[in-house]
Amino acid sequence: MQHRRMFAVLAAVAVVSTFAMRAQDPAPAPRRVETARFTVDVLLERETTTETRCTLWVAYPSDRGELLDHAQYLADLQLRFAARGVAIGVMLPRADAKALAARKPGFLVAAIEQDNSRDVVPMQAPSMNGLELGAFSMLCRGTGGDYLATWPGVDGAVDCLEAFLDDRPISPSVEEVAEQVTGLLAMVGDGGDFGAIAELCKKAWPRSGRAHAAAVLFQWWCKGDLEAARRAIDDGVKALGTEAVPMCVFADYVLRGDHTDPDIARTISVAMAPAAAAAPDGVFTQLVYLRALLRAGQDRLAGRVAAKLQKRLEGRSVDQIVFAETLMEGSTPAAFRDLAEKAIADAKAAGPYSRWAYAARHKVLVRCGELEAAKKLMVEYRGSEADANSLNNDAWYLIVRPETMGRFDTLALAQCQEMERKEGAGMSYGNKDTVALAYFVNGDVEKAVELETVAEKASNGDPEYVGRLARYRAVLAERERKQTADKK
Repeated sequence: MQHRRMFAVLAAVAVVSTFAMRAQDPAPAPRRVETARFTVDVLLERETTTETRCTLWVAYPSDRGELLDHAQYLADLQLRFAARGVAIGVMLPRADAKALAARKPGFLVAAIEQDNSRDVVPMQAPSMNGLELGAFSMLCRGTGGDYLATWPGVDGAVDCLEAFLDDRPISPSVEEVAEQVTGLLAMVGDGGDFGAIAELCKKAWPRSGRAHAAAVLFQWWCKGDLEAARRAIDDGVKALGTEAVPMCVFADYVLRGDHTDPDIARTISVAMAPAAAAAPDGVFTQLVYLRALLRAGQDRLAGRVAAKLQKRLEGRSVDQIVFAETLMEGSTPAAFRDLAEKAIADAKAAGPYSRWAYAARHKVLVRCGELEAAKKLMVEYRGSEADANSLNNDAWYLIVRPETMGRFDTLALAQCQEMERKEGAGMSYGNKDTVALAYFVNGDVEKAVELETVAEKASNGDPEYVGRLARYRAVLAERERKQTADKK
């Protein structure tokens, strides 16, 4: 018996020793890939027997930001396009790449060194705040180096993938369309004849949230055609139904582009539900969904989304400010006041974001009926470094720029009312145009029509003024029709 026990012990020692030796064997070196912009080490491969025709690489600065919004969509794209020889890959700084690879997300994961950019600066991606660098994508033949196209983010990637797989030329180039879409979104709030550009972008990127959003905003802000805008919304919802990330981008712009029709918010909230379910940890996705729910009158569901979202905002100052102003979008803003004020207090707002913090605080005060406190805050704001523009410019840019459109309209109106007080009857027609817009986005459509009528006449029928006046009159007429119908 003693010999048997000794043999068992020796055998166990041998097994443990063999295991230890194997555990110490060096892991095989990761596959190194030369992409169009980076050399990367692939830490997680995808199991496939299909030859790789092209790889969509998406680069992120970390695994905690936009990637949380995009991860499930990227995994879905890998499943959708795998049989056609497409590989989806994510590039991250090495530590983040290792952490993501360990979770086996369903697509390639590669490590990239921060100093390995070959002096190519990534394109600016459209992010929620409009100021931070987001993801960018590259489409390459095979596994890497044969470069085809690059563009901001994931929005538009499917169109480029399918063009390549169908052997269609990507024309106009991705870079050209990206520049046109970005420019259109930046200019559409100012008004102008951008119909041809809007159609070109939508045709080139039929499943781009930005392209479809630009088509909607053009009809609202430049033409004042509510029916055409509604058709563009329906087109966007239909085209983006299976594209979670583009749908989210589209919904964000549409929800912030107009506040006058609750039916639109209800349509968007339904369309957004699958995207929100697919990205429960995606802050941007959940913020857009929260706005849709509040604007659609679904406060109870919005409350549940807000409670979960609050826990994910620590250390994200801009998102905390956006969270606070979004909470004021519902029919019962006072119910969310404490949550909003805490988010603003927790935000470490500095530089350009200090203006956002003032605007969010003002929105909370106005929406909750604290008008005297809001007036005092404006005195403080005008004496601070955050107010660096003229009254007219501060109001105009807050209303029309893509990053602030639909967020901070109460502060814009306060600046316009101060301009009215100072300039009185001598106000220029250009400033009256700004004041009219501020009243409109804050719900006083009658006042907007009154002021814009004067401004349009004084401008000798400037087409941009004509477009804005058409919008105000159309919204006023629609409101009067609904009021008449309700009385019957």
